Amino acid sequence: MSRIPCLVPFCRRTAPSEKYAGDDVEIICHKHWVGIDRKWRKRYTMINRVLRTKEPSDFNHPDNVIRIRVRVWRMCRRQAIERAVGIS
Repeated sequence: MSRIPCLVPFCRRTAPSEKYAGDDVEIICHKHWVGIDRKWRKRYTMINRVLRTKEPSDFNHPDNVIRIRVRVWRMCRRQAIERAVGIS
C-alpha cells in the first residue's frame, strides 16, 4: 500500500494512492488546501464537476477545458506552496 505525499515541501501528510489514478498524481492536503484563495478552490472544483458530469463530445473544444483545469491547478499549487513558506 503506497501513499502520495502532499506537494508542499516539508509537509508530512499523505493520501492513499488507491484513491487516485495515474503515476504523476499531485495532492494538496486539507491543511494547505484551505490556505488557497476561495476563488481558486471554487474554480478548480467547478471545472472538475463539469468534466465529471459531461462527455468530452459535449464541449466545442474539450482540450481548452483541460488546459483551463491545468492552469487553475498550477495556480492552486503555487499558492499552497507560497503560503506554506510564508511568501504571500
